[in-house]
Amino acid sequence: MMGRFGGMMGRYGYGTGFGGSFWPGLIGMIIQALFLVALVVIAIYFIRRFSKTSLHRSGSALNILDERYARGEITSEQYQQMKKELQV
Repeated sequence: MMGRFGGMMGRYGYGTGFGGSFWPGLIGMIIQALFLVALVVIAIYFIRRFSKTSLHRSGSALNILDERYARGEITSEQYQQMKKELQV
């Protein structure tokens, strides 16, 4: 009493179990995993970008002062005085 489409082949001959639903499910899981990885990468990028910016800004005045002294734009006395003022 299995009929024409019964038995191991399923109702319409496409098979059951892994044959019919495994690949679409696997592809969906891969797409979700890639989406989550992309979100994590984007979050890490922005965290690093903004943390570097804030660190760079806090030390930029001393960096500029060092560069001016290295180029000879200011004397040693001016450099020491400005450095003291910036570190306070």
